[in-house]
Amino acid sequence: MFNLTLLIPGLLGSYTDIPREEQPQFPAIETLLAKATVRKFPPGSFYRNLGELFDLEKPASGDLPIAPLSRLIDGLERPEGIWMRADPVHLAAGVNGMRLNAASALALTQHDAIILAAALEDFFREQNWKLEVPLPDRWYVRLPKLPAITTTELDRVIGRDIQPWLPEGPDRHFWHRLSNEIQMLLYASEMNRERELRGELAVNSLWFWGAGQLPDILPRKWSTVYSDDPAAQGLAMLSGARFAELPETLQDNVSGLAATGNMLVATANRLSESIKEDFSAWLESMEELEQHWFAPILTALRAGQLTEVQVFADGHQFTIHRNSLLKFWCLRRSVIDYLAD
Repeated sequence: MFNLTLLIPGLLGSYTDIPREEQPQFPAIETLLAKATVRKFPPGSFYRNLGELFDLEKPASGDLPIAPLSRLIDGLERPEGIWMRADPVHLAAGVNGMRLNAASALALTQHDAIILAAALEDFFREQNWKLEVPLPDRWYVRLPKLPAITTTELDRVIGRDIQPWLPEGPDRHFWHRLSNEIQMLLYASEMNRERELRGELAVNSLWFWGAGQLPDILPRKWSTVYSDDPAAQGLAMLSGARFAELPETLQDNVSGLAATGNMLVATANRLSESIKEDFSAWLESMEELEQHWFAPILTALRAGQLTEVQVFADGHQFTIHRNSLLKFWCLRRSVIDYLAD
């Protein structure tokens, strides 16, 4: 028995105002979703859903430990102690507050990242914190104790006003003040002035999130995990599953695997980033998924190479078995319709 599970935020789009005659068609995706058993659940972040797929529950207060999980991959060693993500961002003043742009919009190089981080080292040392910059867009800070706050995952805040997403909890005022001090230090950075002269966005703040300790060894639920997110790869490593980057196509992965096993494909950015850009970017990404992912999945399900397919997307869980394809009365509908229900 071979089962495939996909976690794809953004699959159902966010364009519910498009007239029906103008809505794009994706035959393989629409066929699979139409034949599925559907369960709705409260939409959460990619990481909340990811944790549940590995039986890692979010604590009642505090964060999922995304920082140590991703650092396990970025640092190629087991991170000891308490770690938190401190990712570089650009905050832009707008009519409705401060809008966040993530590092993907900054064209930040490792050279620039290291120089910017150096401007913060003394301040972090005063807090008894250790700052690490293994990659331009993923920074980490080691803390002496777990902060008494709950933060918001960066992927939920990109392109939005940050005010509703600031840390909450007993220590929130300390963290708000800390962020303001960091912003002043970054504002004074010579590197940021150079970036602006080059026409690049300044790194004028850090987004803190995902604090915790590395979890214990997890039960093995998946034989193979493909993901573009290091936290997903870290969870795979802790559970003893094989893991790799996302494939361009699922054709070989579906047809070439053994008859038994459970495969997870989890993409944090494939569609969610394009949705924030515009409809044409989302449409282009969807067409790639239709051709290279879902068409091979539908073929494999019809051929009996897959026993079950589950798709988690935007507050919906779709479960499709091979026999589900026999439900001739379940007609195809636009993916956009599911969010309009």
